[in-house]
Amino acid sequence: MQNLYKKLKTFVKPFKNTIEIAEFKLNLDSAVSELVSKKGLAEVARLIKFLHVVVNRWGKFCPKAFIEAFRICASDKVTLDYKLLIGVYRLSGYQLEEVRLGFKYGLTREQVEFYAKPYFEALQMDEIRLGFERGLSFEQVSVYAKPEFGYNEMREIRLGFEHGLTQEQVEFYAKPEYPYWLMRIIRESFESKFTLSPEQKEFFINFSTNLDCKKDPRECIKIGEVFLGFVNGLSIDQIKIYARSEFDGFQMREIRLGLKDGLSLEQIRYYAKPDFDSTQMREIRLGFVKGLTQEQIDLYAKSEFTSHQMREIRLGFEEGLSMEQVMLYAKPELSFIEMKRIRKELVEQVKKRPRPERRKSGIDLSKA
Repeated sequence: MQNLYKKLKTFVKPFKNTIEIAEFKLNLDSAVSELVSKKGLAEVARLIKFLHVVVNRWGKFCPKAFIEAFRICASDKVTLDYKLLIGVYRLSGYQLEEVRLGFKYGLTREQVEFYAKPYFEALQMDEIRLGFERGLSFEQVSVYAKPEFGYNEMREIRLGFEHGLTQEQVEFYAKPEYPYWLMRIIRESFESKFTLSPEQKEFFINFSTNLDCKKDPRECIKIGEVFLGFVNGLSIDQIKIYARSEFDGFQMREIRLGLKDGLSLEQIRYYAKPDFDSTQMREIRLGFVKGLTQEQIDLYAKSEFTSHQMREIRLGFEEGLSMEQVMLYAKPELSFIEMKRIRKELVEQVKKRPRPERRKSGIDLSKA
């Protein structure tokens, strides 16, 4: 045993301080003792000799990977053969940990080797391992066990299968160009028993295929807004109002919300203009939703006002100011901070204004 530790001293050189050396030795003592008790001294000697070769191929020493290699081989379910180790020798310590956990939690050799690949990050391996542990088939895991999916995207696909979605439903959103948040929107909609009609599916596919989410991730927001339009019960004709190239995803959202809130087509078309950015559209939409008159909204629905300025004008009307009072500060040259100050002063004046006393009728109700 002492001879083995002499060989292992060569691995201590790369460490920067005595704390790292002590931590490595402690972990190594535990791992080697476990392996000796299960496999025997001769097997440990073979492993150390092999790991000398492996470390040379690494080009640098990785303490966690070294310890995890010992622990993998200490497992009762793993025989100490070179085939497994050669297949994983380029893995990091965290990747090797996923290999060890796979064997620990009862995965077969075939399942572990399915994800024990250098091109999968440890967190990606974790999602593949969890899929097998929770009973997914090779066919299901194969849908997301691809390096082009990040671990967050893998999780959304895995959860879809775990929550009972069909292969067709999962494959509908399991696209490498879709970010995880878009996958989640679609997945949760399907889980709530939402379904697309053939016409809706055709429209969605035609719309999404014309966008390049890889080149410009903001295009995915547009795809999400079209899908949410169907979830909100909008018709294809209504969705066509905002599913246009001149609108960005955030502008599309404000138009969709207006349709969802039941605004008339005339009201929607009033603010569904590329000249307004999404935050300006929001203030105009909220004006309609809050019940402002067309004349009141006309006062601030102008591109020369920022959304913050629009908000101060809208709040003035909502708080009971008259047209004349709001017009005192509804000027593009005033900052929204100055507008806010004036609005609050006017509102305070209205509150302090004495209310007219109610005239008594002169009728004695007690005698009625």
